[in-house]
Amino acid sequence: GLTGGKKYIHGVVVGTKIYAIPRNENSIGVIDTANNDAFTTIATGLTRMDKFIHGLAVGTKIYAVPFSGNNIGIIDTANNDAFTTVATGLTGEKKYRVGVAVGTKIYLIPYSQDSFGVIDTSNNDAFTTIATGLTGNEKFIYGLAVGAKIYAIPYDQNSIGVINTANNDAFTTIPTGLSGIRKYVTGVVVGAKIYAMSFNQNNVGVIDTANSDAFTTIATTGVTRDGKFIHGVNTNGKIFMIPYMQNAVGVLALPCTPTSAANSDKQATDAIAGVAGDQVTVTCITNHHVNGTISTVGTATCGTDQVFASVPSCVPDPTCADIDGGDSADTNAFSSCV
Repeated sequence: GLTGGKKYIHGVVVGTKIYAIPRNENSIGVIDTANNDAFTTIATGLTRMDKFIHGLAVGTKIYAVPFSGNNIGIIDTANNDAFTTVATGLTGEKKYRVGVAVGTKIYLIPYSQDSFGVIDTSNNDAFTTIATGLTGNEKFIYGLAVGAKIYAIPYDQNSIGVINTANNDAFTTIPTGLSGIRKYVTGVVVGAKIYAMSFNQNNVGVIDTANSDAFTTIATTGVTRDGKFIHGVNTNGKIFMIPYMQNAVGVLALPCTPTSAANSDKQATDAIAGVAGDQVTVTCITNHHVNGTISTVGTATCGTDQVFASVPSCVPDPTCADIDGGDSADTNAFSSCV
């Protein structure tokens, strides 16, 4: 029975209910999946446009992230879905873009705001800010937590923002060396790496959180238009990039951690490399064979977990006096001995 555009912007599940976070709508939408998907609303008492932009649950409460509104919205699902607000004391449009929970705190990723917002859910939902020293609009578009750090994905900003929650919420940046607007749009965490989905950039950004937060890129070869992708999903060793303006789904086969095999043609550091599904042939050097076999050739397979499985172990052939490990020399199973 609702009218008007841009009603809701996000959905949050708590128990058997789905809560729709309002953007221009003046109420929160509720879908009760345990009651024939009945739809009801929760009045907010708010009337402005662009109220909220994202929502997330911590415990039994849902927190609505302010976009152009000046308040954080809170739904207490354990208290008859009571709706309250927490004033931020901020003004201006397009403040934040998304919220990221670490422990009992929620960190609001700044879009046009110059500081991160912090909601301490264990301290009466107290609101504070973390200065960035950055200016300009549409800085960051998304945020992801890996361990104790939060990484803010750059939109118009030329660097990645980092909050270290284990170090008094210290803020630092990671230079990307990139320029231009609307670089990336969301991100996907795979192991210790974050993959930033390309929007206008002609590459996927990669943050290696296990390697001093090193930033690299993977070219989206042949895909150069603006507004390429909007989201990414990781499954079976691949990231599938959901198209926005692009006419095809982007697929990024994830690389395995490079390795090597001693006493083989792949004994150099990181000589065994590839992406999920790749099989790399390993040939043992002279007078060596694959352990447990009589063959001198084996195969390493890059798995969907980004780890090479069954990397051959090349071991020395037996001596001529004991060519087959215990039987007589005339039962020699190897073509040579040392």
